[in-house]
Amino acid sequence: NEDVLKDTVFEPFAKAHGVEIVLEVGNNSESLTKMKNNPNSNIDITYLAESFAEQGIEAGIFEKIDYSKIPNAENINEKAKATVERGYGPAYTLNSIGIVVDPSAGIEINSWEDLWKPELKNKIAIPDITTTNGPAIVDIAATKAGVDIKSDKGEAAFKELEALKPNVVKTYSKSSDLANMFS
Repeated sequence: NEDVLKDTVFEPFAKAHGVEIVLEVGNNSESLTKMKNNPNSNIDITYLAESFAEQGIEAGIFEKIDYSKIPNAENINEKAKATVERGYGPAYTLNSIGIVVDPSAGIEINSWEDLWKPELKNKIAIPDITTTNGPAIVDIAATKAGVDIKSDKGEAAFKELEALKPNVVKTYSKSSDLANMFS
């Protein structure tokens, strides 16, 4: 939580380096949009989920990092190094996405494509596009369409998401919203 970060990270870092830390809280989409739209943004460090970090790298809004100046850079977890090898910050978290099924519902799901089955009308929940896993749903829809998402700027994926709408009972913005649906 924020208090723990202030006590264990922010305050010691600020004291050691003579800087002031101003915490600006927002979701991935809001933070990335601020940085894209304001080249003079006062954001020096940001936490972004992998897909949003990739968007920032592709947009050219991040500075590269000189890892020779970071004494313990060799200790970065191998799975978090994909962006490090290109000169950017490491992933601070690795995401996975899966399908959660209520076993009492009597529904069998074997693949992502099953979510489009007509018998699942008003039975599924998906993450909002602005959440950590939201972009993954767009990728899943592109895969269902059989199209590389970059080749058509997501057009086929969004058509698939439109076709999925009858099955979506909720688009959630917090994972706790999804968990509460199972209560």
